[in-house]
Amino acid sequence: MYTTNIIESVNSKFRKATAGRRVFPTEESLLKCLYMAAMELERKWRRPIKDWPSIYAQLSILFEDRL
Repeated sequence: MYTTNIIESVNSKFRKATAGRRVFPTEESLLKCLYMAAMELERKWRRPIKDWPSIYAQLSILFEDRL
């Protein structure tokens, strides 16, 4: 599936965002850190995902209760 590189990119960004701090005081602080990392990723992604309608259709079949 085409989305593998995107998922790895997101995981890498999240690891980098949390690597500097091994312990977070609360779960909310961890979620805020990951949210800020996701917002930074979103700003960097300018082009649309190739074949998104096809990918979405496949994901909706695999994870029908989640989409």
